[in-house]
Amino acid sequence: MLINKKIWCPRAKTLNDPFEFHFHLRDKTIAGIQINQASLEEASKSIKELGVICLSEINNDILMWSHYSNGHTGFCIEFERSENNDLGKWEFCLPVAYDSINVPSFDPERITERGAIAEIVSRKAPNWSYEKEWRLIISHEFANGFIFLPAKITAIIFGCKMDYAKRHAIANILRGDVTYFEAIQMKDSFCLDIKPLVF
Repeated sequence: MLINKKIWCPRAKTLNDPFEFHFHLRDKTIAGIQINQASLEEASKSIKELGVICLSEINNDILMWSHYSNGHTGFCIEFERSENNDLGKWEFCLPVAYDSINVPSFDPERITERGAIAEIVSRKAPNWSYEKEWRLIISHEFANGFIFLPAKITAIIFGCKMDYAKRHAIANILRGDVTYFEAIQMKDSFCLDIKPLVF
């Protein structure tokens, strides 16, 4: 990824939460006409075929470092978010809402509206709220493959247990084009301190 400037874009259905892009219709009829169950299932499958790049607005959560960086031995990538790149476009990149235990629920007439789709792809259970996630939604044709990075890499944060040889390997790839930080394990609290690092 760092060398080729490409990132894997998984389909929503392959993520670890089975409730990804899940929704519920309040009614099974439109204007008194029964909705075809096969069509409804096809719509649900189609939404889960969308690609999604998962990002976070925080860089110091100990659980995420444990889950997503192989027990703090990996690294975190910071991207630039601006109106000139995909991360700055609200129609593609939006924050996740964790405000309800219920999945998004709609009247059938609304299911194709942009607002309804946005709610489906950006709602997760409150259990996930510590992640403070943002999502970049990618069309079906590019899902389950590599896409070019959606924005410039601005910083690398090394995990507190990351091997020094691997840190230097990353610095040799990116050189001075980014800022480097390291996560430091605090001695008096269950926290990480993100400190600048100079090679």
